[in-house]
Amino acid sequence: MVGVNKNHLLGKSNCMGHVVGREDVTPLVTKSGEDNKCIKLHLEDLEENIIKCTLFDDLVDKALGLFDKDDGQPIILVEQLF
Repeated sequence: MVGVNKNHLLGKSNCMGHVVGREDVTPLVTKSGEDNKCIKLHLEDLEENIIKCTLFDDLVDKALGLFDKDDGQPIILVEQLF
């Protein structure tokens, strides 16, 4: 999979793309000892740049709900980079 050129993201605070890949949900334990989970998604923009992002906690369940809803439509995600 092609990575995003870091210079491509300079000056941008938002990234929008459709989900072209995902990894399995991964359990994790926070620094404070709480059980949590995360999922890594691969987004592709209209210029075919790919960026990976990670969702945590309740956003994992929301994302899985969208993936389970097989309506043939692409899943578009807007993420804020900080």
